[in-house]
Amino acid sequence: MDRVILALKRAYLTTRRAMDEGLAPYGMNVAKLEVLICLQGADGMEQRELQKRIGITSASMTSIVDSLKVQGLVQRRTNEDDARVREVHITPSARELLSQIQSNEEASFMETFFDGLAPAERRAFTHWLERVADNMTRR
Repeated sequence: MDRVILALKRAYLTTRRAMDEGLAPYGMNVAKLEVLICLQGADGMEQRELQKRIGITSASMTSIVDSLKVQGLVQRRTNEDDARVREVHITPSARELLSQIQSNEEASFMETFFDGLAPAERRAFTHWLERVADNMTRR
């Protein structure tokens, strides 16, 4: 296996671990945060669609949503037009929590993540990661 793949995996795992540690005081982890961020932009999403966008299994999504529900950060509701469809909605408490996390953690985390990289390098890095993801989606 090419070293770049192993380096990418190592970067992901160390980044994920650092993010989970930083989010722990908020009762959060990366998986929960990703769901809330997704809902923040598209509230009232079907759980299946949410699962598809994030790219996890049905069981994992159910577990995450159940945990967020217990924390009072999401609600499950029946779709007004189709009672067979259950939607996941973000709560005002979750919006406040996301704001706190952004205010208290994001800048510090990003500073560490991009330490030593110039703004142009940061933009290029992001662009390359997006291209790799697009390439692998088309595979």
